[in-house]
Amino acid sequence: MENVFSHWDELGMIGGSIFIDNKMVAFSYGAPVTLDTFDVCVEKADRSIDGLFSVINQQFVEHLPEQYIYINREEDMSLEGLRKAKLSYHPEIMLTYNVVHIK
Repeated sequence: MENVFSHWDELGMIGGSIFIDNKMVAFSYGAPVTLDTFDVCVEKADRSIDGLFSVINQQFVEHLPEQYIYINREEDMSLEGLRKAKLSYHPEIMLTYNVVHIK
């Protein structure tokens, strides 16, 4: 994240955050992949605030420029809760990723 913040403009990043009582409790950022696809790279929220991940997700995407009709939510790292949350958005496309180990 430090590298992203250091090169924010060069990378074309867009970000958003939520504050409660002057304290940042959630943030998200990403960058365009194509003219109509945006990649949400990072999404963080205070887990002690129920529903905050849903709010930052919804608000961040809602405030993106209208040209982005596809949102790439990145991989779920095989975490059941994250996968369930991502599937609840009824994705139009689910990509399968493979890992190659070179000997």
